[in-house]
Amino acid sequence: GCAATHDVAQMGPDTYTVSASPSPARGGASGARSMVITAAGQHCQKLGREVMVTNVSGQTTNIHGAGGVDVTFRCLAPGDPALQRPVYQRPPDVVIQNRG
Repeated sequence: GCAATHDVAQMGPDTYTVSASPSPARGGASGARSMVITAAGQHCQKLGREVMVTNVSGQTTNIHGAGGVDVTFRCLAPGDPALQRPVYQRPPDVVIQNRG
C-alpha cells in the first residue's frame, strides 16, 4: 500500500511539524497518527533530545478510512522544565465571538 510521510519541517527554534497520509491498506488516518508520532520521536532522538507532542490534528477523507494527520512537536533537552506531561484537548468545532 501507499504511504506518504512528509519531511519534518522546522517551525521555530525547537518546534517542528510532520504529516502523513497513508492509504487505508497502511492504516489510513489511524495509521497516520502512529507514523507521525514515530517520525517526531525519531527526529528528536537524532538531535539527542526528547519529544513533546503539542498538537495532533487529522481527518478521515472517505468511508474506507483514508486520511491524514499532522503533528506539531518540540524537541527539548532532557530535564528541560517545559518537558512535561501534555494534556490534550480536542479543538472546538465552533468558536463564538461576542463582538458587542
